[in-house]
Amino acid sequence: MRAFFYRDKDGVEVDLILVENGTIYPIEIKKTSTPGKNDAKNFKALRNIKGMEFAKGSVVCSCQALSAVAKDVYAVPVEFV
Repeated sequence: MRAFFYRDKDGVEVDLILVENGTIYPIEIKKTSTPGKNDAKNFKALRNIKGMEFAKGSVVCSCQALSAVAKDVYAVPVEFV
């Protein structure tokens, strides 16, 4: 597994990108306990990478339980990591 950080010329960034077997796993790390779909908005920038599959994304945060925050994006309590 390889780990990357993404930031483009427009300042769009993703905190952590894990890549394994041609699949991208995007991860944002937030301090909030109430993440929303806006916290994962930059994941869309990664969908244009040719030849790669795009897995469900995660927002690691101080929430209390695993929950969906957007289509294919989950809030993950930091204690799970």
